[in-house]
Amino acid sequence: MDELFSKLKTINHPINNEKIIETYLKNRTLHKTYIYKLFVIILYGLLEQYVEDAIKEYLNKCCDVCSDYKNLPKKIKDGHGAMAIRLISKLSYPKYNHLKFEDIISRLNQGLNNNLATIIPESFLQNGGNYRHEEICKMFDNLGIELETTLHKYEPLSSYLLNKYHDDQHADLFFDNTVNRIVVERNTIAHGGQQGIDLLDTRGMQAIADKMLTYVKSLNNLLTDKINELLYELNTLDEFESDELYKKSTVIIPKLQNVALYKGDKLIAKRAGKAYPQYCIYSIKNLQIEGFDSEFVNCDIYREVGIELDSPTRKKCKYKLLFFRAPLKLLPNKINA
Repeated sequence: MDELFSKLKTINHPINNEKIIETYLKNRTLHKTYIYKLFVIILYGLLEQYVEDAIKEYLNKCCDVCSDYKNLPKKIKDGHGAMAIRLISKLSYPKYNHLKFEDIISRLNQGLNNNLATIIPESFLQNGGNYRHEEICKMFDNLGIELETTLHKYEPLSSYLLNKYHDDQHADLFFDNTVNRIVVERNTIAHGGQQGIDLLDTRGMQAIADKMLTYVKSLNNLLTDKINELLYELNTLDEFESDELYKKSTVIIPKLQNVALYKGDKLIAKRAGKAYPQYCIYSIKNLQIEGFDSEFVNCDIYREVGIELDSPTRKKCKYKLLFFRAPLKLLPNKINA
């Protein structure tokens, strides 16, 4: 909040007449109105920038994970071409004038004809209005993400709703009182209006800024979960499970074959039921074979391996190794050495 108010103090004043500025600063009500308007404008600008940056980063990570265009999420793959063509007609807009016609055509060709996972992120930023929650949902729907039905299931929003309302059925009220409130008041201010603006004191502004932070953190966690889902679904390594959990749910004992494990290797887990996030990545903190700790386990045949994870897991999870190492018997040069 202190950082926000420091921005309010250093922002270029939209009023050039010094007498008018002095009047605003001396009149307590006018001063409060002025500070609150700046707060709304800045907070909305941060929200808009965050949403666009989040979409760009998500698309870039999808490309990193998929490598092949055909493996991209279906809705992204199916919609990209038409959206990119529509983007070409907007290259004169300030928002898109850093893009070049030739680059767009080249990247489309790389994806459609050469099967390279290449996306023009700006293609998915052509929204039709202000960033109300409903509009943000539409933007993410173009990526195949059902924000409207899932965002409230992710932390910290899930805990906020549970503590505030004792259930997760009041998500719409939360969105109206945070994102949509800021959008409506920003529009009122932009059009020179006064009515409908509910002035908040410093504590009130801090509260709404905190709720906005809850919103974006939850969206971050949802997008991370979607990237982890891609990692899991595209991973061709064998799935394995553990019937029991030990040591405060940090130890699993699966049966493994044809793989080598080292401390520090990573697993990705698909969680059962309605747990969120639905996918988690764990580091192997320790390994045990036949009752002895080991830095390395060679599973050339079926073996029960004790795997201690860096954080608790759940029952009925399915696991995959993020990186494959063949057992030593498949690496003659290592044996000979």
